[in-house]
Amino acid sequence: MPIDQGGSPANPDPSTETKQDEIIENQTDGTQKTQISGPLGQQTQAASVAVTPAKDNYDESSRASTIIELQHHKIHESDHYIYTDTVSLGSAATQDYLLTIDNTTLWPHILMNFVSGLDMTIQLFEATDKTGTTLQTTFNNNRNSINSAGMTVHKDQSGGSTDGTLIFQGRVGNSTQGGKIGGIIRTDEEFILKQNNKYIIRITSNAASNNVTTNLIWYENTSLINT
Repeated sequence: MPIDQGGSPANPDPSTETKQDEIIENQTDGTQKTQISGPLGQQTQAASVAVTPAKDNYDESSRASTIIELQHHKIHESDHYIYTDTVSLGSAATQDYLLTIDNTTLWPHILMNFVSGLDMTIQLFEATDKTGTTLQTTFNNNRNSINSAGMTVHKDQSGGSTDGTLIFQGRVGNSTQGGKIGGIIRTDEEFILKQNNKYIIRITSNAASNNVTTNLIWYENTSLINT
């Protein structure tokens, strides 16, 4: 309240002075409304701010929030990719795939699935210096998107001096004692591949005429932390 020069309180102007018993209430009915209640309970809408959630975040029939896994979300964001290949290998024959990771914090989070008709061994090497031979086509899981993967896949490799460090291996199937049985090797937990690095995936057939399918499934996500 203003003070006049004589030290006495000035008479308040009723048109501008805030009433002591005014309160602000919030009302939520699909939108957020700020209302002012006067001394007689009269209400006037001072502001209206929409807070209705986006349709992608709730079920329209029940207004319940919806939550999806990050991998599924990455498909919607067009940052999820797949590569598939099938080869027929003779006994002791190998098939290499070379993965090249950009020098950025957009890191591939990858799952690997391998299906074999007979006995096979899978190995994953990190930090190879080999060069890829034939660039492969990878696909975005969101077929409406034109986004392309940052990680590249080559079939076969050459040159260099080292395969790198073996960080994963597995064997499945049987080709002895008359029991020609294949199987599946898959990584249940994803690998986050290291930026500015190259990897070799090596399939070794331990049986003749062995059909092996490779499925690489990954999304690319920018890291917000320093490791």
